[in-house]
Amino acid sequence: MFGRLSPALLYVLMRSVGAFASALVLTYELAYHTVVVGLNPFQLVLVGVVLESMTFLFEQVIPELRERGMTDEQLDQMMVENPKGWLAGG
Repeated sequence: MFGRLSPALLYVLMRSVGAFASALVLTYELAYHTVVVGLNPFQLVLVGVVLESMTFLFEQVIPELRERGMTDEQLDQMMVENPKGWLAGG
């Protein structure tokens, strides 16, 4: 159909589709929280901050830690075991 795509065009196409999908999911999420849950504007801002923070953590911070040599065990301790202890009151 398209023939052979250049790597640059394929990259731009894939990034564009990914960006569109992300925007679509975030828009759906916003509509859900506004209509179904009934959040006010301040609460929507808080939800957005949490979503952006988690995106930053999982797309930027964790890959950087892995690149600098953090093991899966250390990451599990930081992301799972420590919060479990805090939430359990220990």
